[in-house]
Formats: sequence, C-alpha cells, structure tokens
Amino acid sequence: MVLTFLALAAQQATLTGVVRDSTGLEPVAFAEVRVSSIEATARTTTGLSDRFGAFVVPNAPTGPVRVEANAFGYARWSREYGELPGAPVRILLQPAPIALDSLRAEAGGRRGDPISVSRDAFVVDPAQIRAIPAVLETDVLRAIAMSPSASAPSDFVSVPFVRGGTSEGTPLLLDGVRLFNPFHLGGFVSAINAEAVDHATLLPSSGPGA
Repeated sequence: MVLTFLALAAQQATLTGVVRDSTGLEPVAFAEVRVSSIEATARTTTGLSDRFGAFVVPNAPTGPVRVEANAFGYARWSREYGELPGAPVRILLQPAPIALDSLRAEAGGRRGDPISVSRDAFVVDPAQIRAIPAVLETDVLRAIAMSPSASAPSDFVSVPFVRGGTSEGTPLLLDGVRLFNPFHLGGFVSAINAEAVDHATLLPSSGPGA
C-alpha cells in the first residue's frame, strides 16, 4: 500500500502561474487553464484564474503535457512541455472580440405626433423642471430655454426667444389648446402650475411650419 501511494504521488504535481492580456498586461480573471497528458493514458486537470489572474492546477499530470488556456473574449492559448514546468507559467492571451450579428432598427414617425416628425424637438421632463433655479416660483416656460434652439431674452420675460423670434410670435399650447398671455406679475412668471405639467416640449421651426 505504501509503495503504490508513493508511485501515484510521484506522477502528480502542481502547476501555477498567471494569465494576462497580451496588449495591456492586465490580469484576466476566470480563465480556464487545462493541463493534459500527451501520453497514451491521457489525463486532464483544470483550474481557474482569480481576479488577479493567478491560477493553481493541483494534481496535474507529469511528463509530456499540453497546457491550454481559454477566456471569454480571447483566443485559445496552447503550449506543449516535455515536463510539467516547476516555475510559475506566464500566459499571455491575445484579444479576440466576439463577432455579433448585425442589428437593424427602423422607426417611422407616428401620424399626428409632432414630436416624432420634428427633427429638433426638445423635451423637458419634470425632474429637469424642478431642478431649474427659481426666482419666485418654478417656471415651466423658462425651462424651454434649456433647448439649443431657445434663449432667455432677459430675467423679466417668461417665454424665451426661439431661433431669434420674439416671444409674442411663439404659440403656447396646453394639451393642444392654445393659451394667450399665459403670464402673471407683468409677464415675469408664467401662470402655469409646474406641479401639473408632465413634460414641456419645444418644437422649433421657421416660416409657416413654426
């Protein structure tokens, strides 16, 4: 029994090393390292690299062996040795990105929806409206000035200029209904309650399509 155990122990060893990216030399985690015997009585043992790229393959076969390493997003690495290396093995994996099938998406504008057909539509959600610094109270109309197509003419005008046009020529609609003079305090603050607004949309255009 003792002689048999010693003979089996002599045929087993431990392979250690580190797996790194060949380009940036960064550690490669969860790489599978496989040690296979090249002899007729082939035997294989495996191990995984940790987050530092280090790996340990215990009970590896001795004699002529083949060492292979596989990792997601890298090409297979393989080397053959006449004897299992006693020193740590440094494995450098070549990046091999996985090719994905192409994806094509097409979307058309919804009929009757001005946001979907307007190239420069700008939408302000409630979180952005509440984040705007308020002078007296939160002003929904001043939020439109966040659009690249609009600009605030002054601190005393609620409706901003849209592409250089005056605020008087900018129609304002609430749920599709046009509002006239939607201000109070002499136009300093809008008369629309910000808490009742789900979102504000600016549809900039020019000429008859404004």
